[in-house]
Amino acid sequence: NYYSEKMIERHDEIIRKLAEYFDNTQITAFVQVGSIGHWGEFHTWPDGTGVWPNPTTCAKYMEPYVKYFKNVKCGVRKPYPYAAENDFGLFNDIFGVDAGTPEFYNYFMNGDTDMNGGATDAEIAASKMPNFWKTNYSGGEFARGQVREHITNETAKDGSKGVMSSLDQVRYTHVSWLGPCSAADLEVNEIAAY
Repeated sequence: NYYSEKMIERHDEIIRKLAEYFDNTQITAFVQVGSIGHWGEFHTWPDGTGVWPNPTTCAKYMEPYVKYFKNVKCGVRKPYPYAAENDFGLFNDIFGVDAGTPEFYNYFMNGDTDMNGGATDAEIAASKMPNFWKTNYSGGEFARGQVREHITNETAKDGSKGVMSSLDQVRYTHVSWLGPCSAADLEVNEIAAY
């Protein structure tokens, strides 16, 4: 129950304790809000597999990160009004998919229309983050953990056009880094095969 005040209070305590150690740029590059949703990725995909809180409640789970992480940049899976107000970075977990990354792009350029839990038109408009990459990171991971599908000249199983499409996605989403699920996961002899 994401609306539970007790859970929100305990969550604050956990993030405070994590920040005591990890708010240190010598050991931490960034922090991604991973407190809610499946895999901590701010979604309940596949559809129908969970109840999602409204944007105001989601903000309550983002607030402790801003409150306690003063040295390390914070980010979240998708744009939300609170993320926009606080210059969060964003994380595209469907990188490489020709249909998915343009959707991610549309969310940060025009507002996140996929905020479940009853987002209003005003909240969608407030979630626009067209220049987030100028002050924070633009991260991601190749969809389904299948980097090989997106770094060759072959068409992927989902119809994505391979490496040229992936390079285009790097350009228009201003990717700072990719991983987990990136080419760095491949063994040297695997890379030579491509």
